[in-house]
Amino acid sequence: TGVQTCALPIFQILPFSAGGHDAGGTFMILRFAEPGVADVVYSEQLTGATYLDKPGTTDHYLDIMNRLGVAALSTAETVNFLQEIIREI
Repeated sequence: TGVQTCALPIFQILPFSAGGHDAGGTFMILRFAEPGVADVVYSEQLTGATYLDKPGTTDHYLDIMNRLGVAALSTAETVNFLQEIIREI
């Protein structure tokens, strides 16, 4: 059994060796195909969740997501990383 690749979703792993980051917690950026519908940030905490939709706020999260993507393993490296873990267990 190995890791299968697919068109969606795309994910990347940020290894511990990349050091700390300023994401501050778990969040997702929801983008919609509908024209004129703004991005929404979904932020999850221990006791609840928040939906953020103000452009200045969502832009901040988009910047963080872009920086995390640069620091993270590429999608191919992520697949290799996961396959190595699977072999080890």
